[in-house]
Amino acid sequence: MGSKSEKKHDKSTKNRNSKETEKNKKDIKNDEQNKKTKKKGFWKRHRKLAIFIKLIFVLIILACIVGAGAIVALFSNDDWAMSKDDLTLKIIDTIIYDKDGNEIANVSGDEKRRIVSLSEIPENLQNAYIAIEDKRFYEHKGVDLKRTVGATVTYIIHRGHSSYGGSTITQQLIKNLKNDKGDSGLAGIERKIREISRAYKVEKMLSKSQILELYLNTIYVGGEGNLHGVELASRYYFNKSVGDLDLAECAFIAGINHAPNSYNPFKESTDNSELIKKRTTTVLSEMKDQGKISEEEYNTAKAEVDEGLHFEKGSTSTNSSMSYLARAALNQVINQYAEKNDVSTDIAQTMIEGGGYKIYTTQDSTIQSEMEDIYRNSDEHIFVGVATDKEGNKLNDHTQSAMVVIDHKTGKVVGCMGGLGDDVDSNGQNRATQSTRQPGSAIKPLAAIAPALESGIITAATVYDESRTTFSGRYTPNPHRGYSLVTVRQGIGFSANTMSVKIMAEVGPSNSIEFLKKLGISTLVTASENSEKNDENLSLVLGGATNGITPLEMAGAYAAIANDGVYITPTFYTRVEDKDGNTVMEPTQETRRVLSEGNAYILKSILTGPIIGSDPTAPYCKISGQDVGGKTGTTTNNYDRWFCGFTNYYTAATWYGFDQPENLYPAKANGTNRAARLWVAVMKKVHSDLPSSKFEKPSNIVTAKICKASGKVATDACTDTYTEYFVKGTIPGYCEGHEKLTICKETGKIATEFCPETEEKTYAKKPEKEDTNLWKTSDNGQYDIPTETCDVHTKKQIKIPSVVGKTKEKALKTLKDLGLTVTVETKESEKADGTVLAQSKAEGTTATAGDSITITVSKKKKDDTQTPTPPKGNNEVVNDVVVDPDAPAANNEVKE
Repeated sequence: MGSKSEKKHDKSTKNRNSKETEKNKKDIKNDEQNKKTKKKGFWKRHRKLAIFIKLIFVLIILACIVGAGAIVALFSNDDWAMSKDDLTLKIIDTIIYDKDGNEIANVSGDEKRRIVSLSEIPENLQNAYIAIEDKRFYEHKGVDLKRTVGATVTYIIHRGHSSYGGSTITQQLIKNLKNDKGDSGLAGIERKIREISRAYKVEKMLSKSQILELYLNTIYVGGEGNLHGVELASRYYFNKSVGDLDLAECAFIAGINHAPNSYNPFKESTDNSELIKKRTTTVLSEMKDQGKISEEEYNTAKAEVDEGLHFEKGSTSTNSSMSYLARAALNQVINQYAEKNDVSTDIAQTMIEGGGYKIYTTQDSTIQSEMEDIYRNSDEHIFVGVATDKEGNKLNDHTQSAMVVIDHKTGKVVGCMGGLGDDVDSNGQNRATQSTRQPGSAIKPLAAIAPALESGIITAATVYDESRTTFSGRYTPNPHRGYSLVTVRQGIGFSANTMSVKIMAEVGPSNSIEFLKKLGISTLVTASENSEKNDENLSLVLGGATNGITPLEMAGAYAAIANDGVYITPTFYTRVEDKDGNTVMEPTQETRRVLSEGNAYILKSILTGPIIGSDPTAPYCKISGQDVGGKTGTTTNNYDRWFCGFTNYYTAATWYGFDQPENLYPAKANGTNRAARLWVAVMKKVHSDLPSSKFEKPSNIVTAKICKASGKVATDACTDTYTEYFVKGTIPGYCEGHEKLTICKETGKIATEFCPETEEKTYAKKPEKEDTNLWKTSDNGQYDIPTETCDVHTKKQIKIPSVVGKTKEKALKTLKDLGLTVTVETKESEKADGTVLAQSKAEGTTATAGDSITITVSKKKKDDTQTPTPPKGNNEVVNDVVVDPDAPAANNEVKE
């Protein structure tokens, strides 16, 4: 019974379980169906979202495709041109030579960037950099993929900003080498891709040792003066050579790599000691963990760090002797190398100075020596500065000067001085090539006269009124007192301001800047470059340049005038040879005509005015036997003095002033133009043994007699004339600017025939250039020609003669002939009858025809015994003649 029941129970249980299983299956199936239905329902309800997500997905795929293409393009199109030879440090001294092949400088290891071989660098320092910067340096091929991926993920998480470094030593070297400034956003991504591409290229060209050697010689190490390389780091922080560093010191130098100035121990305002300990210990720990030092070495170095490293600031400057010209040549080569190879100037300097090159300069050592002698021994031109800042500190030690001498036929700089006195050298600032100063009036011939001549706006004879003038914008330059009408030649001679600004107004500031750029002036700012602060204004012609101009560029511009209108880019060197004698670099000199030969001669001739003109500004710049052209310059507040000039042999520009703008007068450095004094002192020595030479007149130069008042060809009416040079075809027409008038001295009007005192005056018409809307000149009415006739002297003017003592008949005739109405009165006297006793108007009195005059005539007294005859009546005037009532009245005749 029991067994059957169990079987029945088992069967029912089995059936029940089976049913439950089937039910569960149905429930699961229904749940799945419900989920699918719900899922389908969701996307049906959010169709736009579905489309958007699909679109984003497609765009991501496209972006990946485009990005991959861009990466491939960047890899394949990278135009980096540096070769293995360019990247290999030779550690051979570079030698500099003068134009005659004489050695004048050795760019040795004492230069600011001291280059050392890898064998001279302690292994601990090499390992310290590898441990903290790139522990898989010897394993990767330029890029550490693991670190790169990590850096990329961090970059994405932080939305393009990350301090996590993924660059290997090779990549860091590339970044140091290349002048590639893209750091963030898309530019940062592109830079990183280029960096990776170039890292692979460098790893194929150089060994690991060569890469590390170049890296350790070019790495930025902070300090003062933009120091690079571990040798200079060792000198700056510990006052020792890199080979003498101990382990702790090596760890410190390697540790500061990511932010050198944050760990500078010499900062007085900040205590960096704890930062230094922490960072240096981190480097030591990495070295120990990576097996590069032992536990014992670690402990010893760590103890030294904890106690405090012994820092001692050392010198990183050079004591090498080099002329200003040689230094300028070296800098020119470095800059050209940097541009050519698209590397930073710091890297270019390392490559050039340690590359074993031969740099052949343009230095004429005789001229350079003469310049150095004058500049180092010119005590009469050295004055101590007196101006101070807000704290009372002096702005300047003493006055300074710079000078550049160019052979204008070749553009070669033959002499250069960048400082004044015996306390300056080429290791400091070269004021000839690096200092931009306001040029003052020295720019007038360049900014106004030259472009105006070339465009036909003026000739040397063109006349302007130098009187006070107002231009647009209420700009009123200071005129030169005592001058009115001036020719261009005369105006440049005494440095006329108003005339120059008027010419600039006609040329146009933008056209002037374009012309100046053709003359090699590179520092001017156009309105398109800076709408608020630029040089497109009239004051540019008076020297008001936004950034100033270097003496080198001023010399180059004047050299174009001296070179018959052809500009040649100035250069300090002619060629660079490698250690095998191959020419690897030559200067890039542009040659272009900016003035016709004829106009260049006219301008040369005009520029003799400041030296030998009637009112010269630099008469002391004459050089015996040589034609000299030039122009002085003085800036606002007497900050600067200039003289730029030339002979047929050389062109030179000289600046004089203070490094920080300071008025020369309070410092007692006033008087004559000291820039001109230094210029002539040098140029007289330079020309002492040269044959005499005059400016050669081209065949198309002609002359004409010119009226100074009009600037036109003189006529017989012109009284003030001179002979002027012209380019053939530019002689102006005949003068029509004079009108002769007889003027009444009393009224200043045109005289009548009756004006007693007159004078002949010749009136000049307003010069052609003054008939314009570009400016308004206060001419004081000098062009107002009288048009009114004298209204005072409308009748004949008479000088009353004396008729006293004459007979009545003669007196009447004299006065009548003068047109006077005469009244005769009688008076008894002892005089004979009819004798004139007096006249009513004194002798010399002025009268007009028709005026009346009374004369008194004598009547002899009668005998008292006779009975007097009573008067018949008063005298009467008949036909301007007095009739005596005692006279016979027969026929009413008048006795005269």
